[in-house]
This record gives sequence, C-alpha cells and structure tokens, in this order.
Amino acid sequence: MQELRIRLSKLEDHHAALKYKLEELDSTVSSKTSSYQSSLVTVKQRTANFLATHRFPSPTTAIESWTLEREALLAKKDQAKVERDALVEGMVLWDETLSLVYSFEEKLGLLISSRRSGGDINRDIMQRLEDIVEALEQKLESADNKGWKLLVCCIGAELEAYKEAEEVMKRSLGIVSTSSAKPSKPVSTESDKDERKSGNQSQDTEDLIGGLNERGRSREQILNEAEVGDDSEDGKLKPKAGDGSQGESGDGVGDGDGVRGLRGSIFASRVDYSPLD
Repeated sequence: MQELRIRLSKLEDHHAALKYKLEELDSTVSSKTSSYQSSLVTVKQRTANFLATHRFPSPTTAIESWTLEREALLAKKDQAKVERDALVEGMVLWDETLSLVYSFEEKLGLLISSRRSGGDINRDIMQRLEDIVEALEQKLESADNKGWKLLVCCIGAELEAYKEAEEVMKRSLGIVSTSSAKPSKPVSTESDKDERKSGNQSQDTEDLIGGLNERGRSREQILNEAEVGDDSEDGKLKPKAGDGSQGESGDGVGDGDGVRGLRGSIFASRVDYSPLD
C-alpha cells in the first residue's frame, strides 16, 4: 500500500511538470501566432500599397510584368556584351588599318628622299600601292562581314584614296585600260614623245605625293581634334604634342611613333558609339 502511494505521488508530480510545460508551449505558440498574424497583415497592407502605387491590379500581374522587364534587361545586357566585344575587336582592326597606312606613308617618304631614278621609284610606289590596296580590301571585307558600319566607312575612305592614287600611278606608268584609252596624236619626233611622257610621269607622281600628304594631314587633324575633344569631356591628361605626336615629318610623311599614339581616338571621341550602328 505504501509503495502504491509513493508511486502515485511521483506520477502526480510528473503530471504537474508536464502540465506546466504544456502551458509554456501553448503560451509560446500563441505569442508567435499573434506575431505572425500581425506581420501577415502588415505585409498584405504594404503589398496592396505597392501594387496601387505601380498600378498593378494583382500580384500575378506584377510578377508577369517584372518577369518581362527582367527578360528585356537580360537581352539588353547580352546586346551590350556583344557591342563591347565588337568595340574591342573593331579597335584592333582599326589599329591594324592605321598601321598599314602609316607604314606606307613612312616608306613613301623614304622612297622620295632616296636618290634613285624616277622610273624605279614609280615602279616601287606602284607595287606598294597594289599591296596596300589589297590589304585594305581584306580589312574592309572583314568589317563588312561583321556589320561594323562605322569601320566600313572609315576603312572604305582610306581604300578609296589609295585606289585613286593607284590610278594616278597607272596613268603615270602608261598602264591605261582599253575603255579609257584615247587615240594617240601624231608626234614629230621620238625625243618629243619621251620628253612629254617624262613630264607627265613627273607631274602625276607629284600629284600623287601631294594628295597622299594632304590626306595624311587631314587624317591627323581629325584624330588630333578627337583627342582634344576627349580632354575637354573627360578631363584626362593626354601626352603633349611636343612629345612625338606630330602628324608629319619634314617630308610631309606621318611620323610613325607619334601618330600611332593617337590610334583609337576615333572611338574615344564617340561617347554613344556602337560598332554595330
């Protein structure tokens, strides 16, 4: 009997402890439920206010709208990456094009300053013109295939100038197509013919050199103006003109190192430039 009483007493104590813990858990759950309900009401109110501010009739409509906006932004991001890659590749292509042009101008200056005969110089110039025209045509084709319209215009302008120079040299050397050939007039003596031909070659060569030098000066003026424009917009320091950035040497031929420092300025001068425009 005594053992049963002791056992009953222990069970009553255990029951009281469990009841106390149950009351604590019930109080905790009630408190958290109340907090959850209050937070839920607040969230619903803020959601309703937000949707009303942005004129969305329902959360579903808002989600659809934001999904479409996100997709549009991702598409713009991809397009920006494509344009960035095109800009980097396009600057390399333009740099290579200018290297060809400046190299030709430097070699032209060396040929002019040499003491070789006029016929040899003309043939060398003609050969170099054919080489640079072929190289520029390849650069133009590459830019055209990738849809870089600004580069197509720039390289095309350079190519057109050298094609005109090539035509001048062909006339100077007597290489004339059948369609452009004119009936020759009778000449009195062979010496008069040679004298006139020599004079025409000399004049054509002078015109060619003068035209290329003038184009070189115009190109450097444009690049220098673009460089000055970058200084005024961005406030960045640029190398001084006396540090080797002169557009011409004493012969009227571009100084390679100084001029190459300005390569790429045509892109920097266009804040809104897109190589795909």
